[in-house]
Amino acid sequence: MDNPFVDCIYFDESMVSSIAFDHLTTRGHRKILVFSGPEEYSFFLHRESAFRENADSDEFEIYLRRAEQNTPSAAQRLIETVFEKEHLPITAVYVTSEILLEGVLPFLDQRGISIPDEISILSTNDYLIGYQHIPPISVIRTPSFEIGKLAALIAIENTNFDFGTSVDYCLKVILNDRGSVKINERSA
Repeated sequence: MDNPFVDCIYFDESMVSSIAFDHLTTRGHRKILVFSGPEEYSFFLHRESAFRENADSDEFEIYLRRAEQNTPSAAQRLIETVFEKEHLPITAVYVTSEILLEGVLPFLDQRGISIPDEISILSTNDYLIGYQHIPPISVIRTPSFEIGKLAALIAIENTNFDFGTSVDYCLKVILNDRGSVKINERSA
């Protein structure tokens, strides 16, 4: 028998990248590095795809680079390659996960690359690494805490009572602008 209840609490992965794209491009960035992770994590693919769909024009140059693992050390190795070997003409970086940001920021700091004066940076999630960095990093805040809280409430309700709760909540993502994305004067 099919279960008539939809048990799903989520946020729109595509909206994460749409907000990121809008935030970067409305500030004049046209050459953007999308710093992502391995394909086996579907959220990376959703975020990359949405960013590319938004950038579907000759006006933008989007450089997608994927770390081989979703770890800070893999991110640090990749960002080193991008900056020291590829020399891409980018003005902004969109880091698609906070774990990767944890590897990107130390590299930029060690090389003395100034955020946002030399490179603008935007990430997702909203954990410690982003807002503890100096300067703090702007993020698209994903509602991880709210998802967990709502899931726990639904689980408790279904345990205490003998009925299923139909759940299909799509929680919102929001931009937490901390000023790490500067207006790009060269293309404004």
